[in-house]
Amino acid sequence: MLSAKLESLGFHNEILEGGKIRREFEQDLGFTKQEIYKNIHRICFECRMLTENNIVAIAVTISPYQDLRDQCRKEIMNFVEIYCTAPLDVLKKRDNKNFYKRAEEGKIHNVAGISAPFDEPVAPDVVFRLDEDSFEKGLENIIKALQARDLIPKKQKKILTDEEEKLIRQRIKNTR
Repeated sequence: MLSAKLESLGFHNEILEGGKIRREFEQDLGFTKQEIYKNIHRICFECRMLTENNIVAIAVTISPYQDLRDQCRKEIMNFVEIYCTAPLDVLKKRDNKNFYKRAEEGKIHNVAGISAPFDEPVAPDVVFRLDEDSFEKGLENIIKALQARDLIPKKQKKILTDEEEKLIRQRIKNTR
């Protein structure tokens, strides 16, 4: 939804999904702290390259370490942290890959919130509560945050001048 909204506003963007990038570059990359850092550093580099070329990078990742997020904030131009959160029971219900179940069964290790720590973000730009907020409300809050930082225009640019709009309204009224 965010990508489509940004596109409609004239902003080219690219969605970078942490899991896809992980599988594309190293299929056997695990979830140790070092491996998580490696994957997030790679994504951070890609985001930096995209933003330097006027493409909005939308990185969708599990980034459990505050120091790593702080480093990305320093490196990426106009970094905006969107913290998506929900109680663990909600996440488990929505887990169509059985990620949490496999972690609880000991089949996979170092899963944030189960068998590895997760540092709550100190000062995210937007908090999106997946168990409370609709996707539309989440998108609205993200857009407001982008507007507040002057990253996107606060108002849509008008296609017509006020005079042109007035003339069209008059013509419509006269045809009724």
